[in-house]
Amino acid sequence: MYKKPLVIHPDSRNIYLLEGLDKKGEVGQELIEFADLIQAPEQVHTYALTPYVLWTAKAKGIEVDYIIRFLEEQAQNLVPETLKETIKKNMNHFGALQFSMDDDRLQLRARTEELISEIKAIEGIHNKLIGHPDPKTLLFKARYRKEVKKILFEQEFFAKDIVYEVGEELDITSINLRLFDYQHAAVESYLTFNHQAGGGGTIIMPPNSGKIQVGIKIIEELKTSTLIIVEDKYRAENWKCELIEKTDLSESNITIFSKEDTSLKSITIGTYEILSDQVEDLKGFGFVIYDDAHKLPTPTHEKTVDIQATNKLALASTLARSDGKGHLVLALIGPRWYEIMHRTLVNQGYQVPVRCVEVKIPLPPDEWREYIARDHNKKLNPDTLNSNKYKALSILLKKEKAKRLLVVSYFNEVTTVCGEHIEIDTLTSQLAEEKQQHLISSFNSREIDKLITSSKLIENMPLSMVEVMIALSHQQGSVREEYLRLGKLLPAEEWKEDAILYSLVSLNTDEERHYSKRRRRLINYGFHYRILTFEELVDRGEFFES
Repeated sequence: MYKKPLVIHPDSRNIYLLEGLDKKGEVGQELIEFADLIQAPEQVHTYALTPYVLWTAKAKGIEVDYIIRFLEEQAQNLVPETLKETIKKNMNHFGALQFSMDDDRLQLRARTEELISEIKAIEGIHNKLIGHPDPKTLLFKARYRKEVKKILFEQEFFAKDIVYEVGEELDITSINLRLFDYQHAAVESYLTFNHQAGGGGTIIMPPNSGKIQVGIKIIEELKTSTLIIVEDKYRAENWKCELIEKTDLSESNITIFSKEDTSLKSITIGTYEILSDQVEDLKGFGFVIYDDAHKLPTPTHEKTVDIQATNKLALASTLARSDGKGHLVLALIGPRWYEIMHRTLVNQGYQVPVRCVEVKIPLPPDEWREYIARDHNKKLNPDTLNSNKYKALSILLKKEKAKRLLVVSYFNEVTTVCGEHIEIDTLTSQLAEEKQQHLISSFNSREIDKLITSSKLIENMPLSMVEVMIALSHQQGSVREEYLRLGKLLPAEEWKEDAILYSLVSLNTDEERHYSKRRRRLINYGFHYRILTFEELVDRGEFFES
C-alpha cells in the first residue's frame, strides 16, 4: 500500500505522482519548480527531470541538495544514485555557456575547453563558425543567432544570452491593477531570475488566469518602452484596453502597429504576422513581450526574436503545438521561470473544475453515403455538418436551460446553420463591429444568457460567467483550441462552482479520429472526460446524467 505520493522510475528521469496522495496538489506544484509535467491523467501524473528544467532550477537558486531531499522525503521508493548524479551534472552546467555580441559577431564563451570541443563536433555548427579566437570562445555571424541557439538547445547545451538594448524610460503606474497571490508570484519569479538568462524568460498559466495583468505589472516594474507581440487584432485591442484601464498611461502613449500605421510609441502592440516583416525598424525597446508564445516557433514568426531588448518575456497557456516545436520558445526567449497548474488554481479557489463530455453522434444514412464519397481535400465535410448534432443540441439546451451557455463552432458555416436551427443570438465576424460589441456587452451584463459563435472569434474576447459550452465543430486535433475553449469555463466567478464542456463528434469519422487526439492530450493535462452515445442522449432526453 502506497503511503507517499511519489514513485521514482529506477532507470529513467521519470517521477510518478499518485494523485490520491496529493489531494491539494501541493507536491505536484512543487515538482513543477524543477521537473516538467509530461502528462496528468486521472490517478497517476508523470513528471520528468529534464536537463533544461534542472538548469533553470539552478538559475532560480534551487540547490541540488534541496531537490534530492524533497524526492527522498516524498518518494515511496529510494532515489537511485545514478539519478542523483544526473541531477548534479545537469545543474552544475548552469553558467557554463554565454552568448554576447562582439561588434557584428555573435560570441559564444564556455567555461571549459572541453565544452567548446563538444560543441564544435555538433552537426550544423561547423559551417556557421567564422572564428575560434581562443580555446574557450567561438564566433558566429550575428544572423545565425537563432539557429545556433536552437541547435545547442536540441543537444542539451544551454547558454545565457546577453543583450544590451536598454530602451527608453517609461513613466507608468498601475491604478486599477489587483493581482492574486499566484499572479504576484509570477511577476516576482520573472523579475528575480530573468537576469540569469540575459533578461529572458517564460511564464505559463492556464487560460483566463490573468496573463495580461501579469505582463502589465512587469512593465510597471521595468519602466521601459515595451513592444507587445500578439496573435491577432482582438488580442491587441484587449492589451490596449487593459493598459488604459489599469495604468495611468493615456491612449496617446499606446499604438497598435499595422500596415497603415507603422509609428512606434512607448507601448507598441502588433501581431506576429505584421511585425515579422518589420524587424529592422523595431528599435529602441527595452522590453519585448511575446504573448500567445506558442505561435513563435515558425520560420516567419521567429524573425521577431531578432528584435533587440534587455528584457524578453514569453507568455503562454501552453507550449503545445501540433509539430512538437513549442519547447523552442524556451531556447529562443528564455527559461520557464513560473508555471501554475489548473489543478492548483482549483484547489486555491481561483478556478472551477470542468467536466468534459464527448457525445458520439452517428451520421444519418444519406449523410453517411455522402461522407464515404467525400472530397478528402475539403476541410468542411458531412462529418462536420452532421444534422443529428442539432437533435443532440436541442436536448442539451433543454437540460442546461437555466445555465449561461455558449454554442461554439470552428467553422463559420456551422455557426450560420446553427443560427437557423436555434433561436439564440448569433455572433459572427460578418456582423458590424458595433453589433459584435453590443452582443458581447449584452451577454456580460446578463441581458442575454446564451450565444452562438465561432470559437476563433471569441478567443480573445472577454466573456464572463460561462457555465456551459457546447462545441459543434472542431479544428481537427488542435489541443490548443480545446484548451482555450476550456479557458472560457475555468474562472471562478460569482456563484459558479463548476462548469461543463459538451463536444459533439461524428461517430466513425475523421472528426472522431482527430478529436480523440485532443481528448487524450487534455486528459494528460488533468481534465476528466466522459463519453456519451447519441442513443443514451436520445433515450434519456434532458434527464441524462452528465
